[in-house]
Amino acid sequence: MVLNPPYVPTPEYEVGMEGIASAWAGGENGRSVIDRMLPVVDRLLSERGWFYLVTLTSNYPSEICLGMRKRGYASRIVVQRSTEEENLIILKFWRDKDEESVDKETSSESFMKQFSRSLSSFMEKQWR
Repeated sequence: MVLNPPYVPTPEYEVGMEGIASAWAGGENGRSVIDRMLPVVDRLLSERGWFYLVTLTSNYPSEICLGMRKRGYASRIVVQRSTEEENLIILKFWRDKDEESVDKETSSESFMKQFSRSLSSFMEKQWR
């Protein structure tokens, strides 16, 4: 499943407006549509399915991954591209088969450090 939601940070009132602006208007932090879709993933994704999400760094992708981890999903960055205007990140999620053996309540701080290292490593590889 692929989700390329409106993710550009905009005033909240622009979300769902008519016209072309609705294609990118993501509300505060660009997360209004994203945060509504994530709880639905459980009902749509098969047990062995993958879920890809297009985000910007301003959407706080590490927070998205942490939230999905609490729902039993593993994640990783599969693509990261930067332009002068934005830094796109495509995240991949899948059901974590070992969720019983993994402490889902791992501290947010350690998860954020791990995510930051992963992002830095990924970006270094892209520039080589």
